[in-house]
Amino acid sequence: MKISFIRYSLLNRGGDRVVIEYANYLVDRGHEVKFYIDKFDTIFDINPSVELNHIPLPTRIGTLLYGLIKDFDSDIVIVDIIHLSLFVGVRNNVIYLAQAHDTEYYKNRFVRLLIKMLYFIFLRLKKGCVISDSEVLSKTLQDNYGATKVITATTGIDMDKFYCDPDPDLVQQKGERKSIFILSRGDHYRKGFDITINVLKKLCVDFKDRLEVWVCGDELYNNILPCTTRYLGSPEDNVMRRILSSADIFLYPSRYEGFGLFPLEAMACGCLVITTPAVPYVTDGYNAIVVPIGDDKGLVKKISETINSRIIDSRILHNAYETAKQFDIRKSKEKFEAALLEVKKFYH
Repeated sequence: MKISFIRYSLLNRGGDRVVIEYANYLVDRGHEVKFYIDKFDTIFDINPSVELNHIPLPTRIGTLLYGLIKDFDSDIVIVDIIHLSLFVGVRNNVIYLAQAHDTEYYKNRFVRLLIKMLYFIFLRLKKGCVISDSEVLSKTLQDNYGATKVITATTGIDMDKFYCDPDPDLVQQKGERKSIFILSRGDHYRKGFDITINVLKKLCVDFKDRLEVWVCGDELYNNILPCTTRYLGSPEDNVMRRILSSADIFLYPSRYEGFGLFPLEAMACGCLVITTPAVPYVTDGYNAIVVPIGDDKGLVKKISETINSRIIDSRILHNAYETAKQFDIRKSKEKFEAALLEVKKFYH
């Protein structure tokens, strides 16, 4: 097959990683794969056989216009933002790769309503084709918009890259302090980053000398947290594995997830995940600590208990690792190719 991906960007997010994994696998399977991208800045390895093309019209509006006028000469064009599906679908066979419910990116009610209208047009009126990365997300699209052409290809992680592998230097540097790992990057509202900061400010006051915060992604400015903070950049997988394996807690108070890749990677590395029910594979007290969405006080209470107990429940960490093993990226890639072949039938 000739397969094209058109995206606003390829960066260092979990969804970008998965898309690159799929593209690499597809070219290895003999398919012709092309990317069309406005902004390219990723640490993830891309197979040299994948063709990379820069969109000549800058900004997101430029990407939308390019998708509208471009004949990609492909059997299938894959987009992962609902806006693009309608524009690209005018001249091409388009698949919406659903990695999130795009409505949840926004707090503004008017914008959320507009995004819902786009979903309704593509899924209900145009009977658009969807490959979803989780059963929960597939059900959301079916229940909310009457989507009929939905195939689930549950995503996963590479257990050869993510496993318990502590960094002796990081472990020595933190000493007796508990380390809380956070991600600082775009999409702050959906990921609950405002909640993360509020919770950490409280904890840093209560446990100033007993914890430190490790940050990957965008750097925190203006000494926003009144405790020891280590900025660890945007590390490649072998370094990220060692960071996660050395951290005590991964704080991830997400408001919404399609699947949630990073908590799974943390589980595989033996890091306690403290999150919300937005992550579909977590169970409180079994493989993670789960607090209701938006419950700042609940998060502070649970993390405080963890810091005071000094010993993290080994049963939770064991069950978390067993959970991670159930989501294998190799199976995900096979399912994704099979889904593409199935969707191709819709267009022929």
